[in-house]
Amino acid sequence: MKCTSGLYARQNIDNAYVILDEAQNATAMQMKMFLTRLGPNSKAIITGDITQIDLPSASQSGLVQVKEILKNVDGVGFVYFEKIDVVRHKLVKDIIDAYEKHYISNGKSVLSGQKETKKVSIKETVGKEIYNLNP
Repeated sequence: MKCTSGLYARQNIDNAYVILDEAQNATAMQMKMFLTRLGPNSKAIITGDITQIDLPSASQSGLVQVKEILKNVDGVGFVYFEKIDVVRHKLVKDIIDAYEKHYISNGKSVLSGQKETKKVSIKETVGKEIYNLNP
């Protein structure tokens, strides 16, 4: 079932597996709304790639924010994929490598493409992130 955020208002999602894909483009408020709708016997999987945020400001991403907010909540797990986990065409891996080299050689963040004031680990910023709630 595909739902827009308006359909979630005042609804519980009971007895279901729910997948929120492309969550890097969910705002903080949309993420909270989604997470607080989980009902009894429900599980949620949230996927997103924080290197592909299309929101006006990366700081507005609910996916980025939820990592900090829920890091110590029992029943919430985080799985991070890295470049080695890419199972698409070999060319995709080569493209990821090229972008990493480009940003690093220009002193920019792999995540945002903006000038970095501190070193950022590629391991921390490249790849998909999956948040498995109630594993």
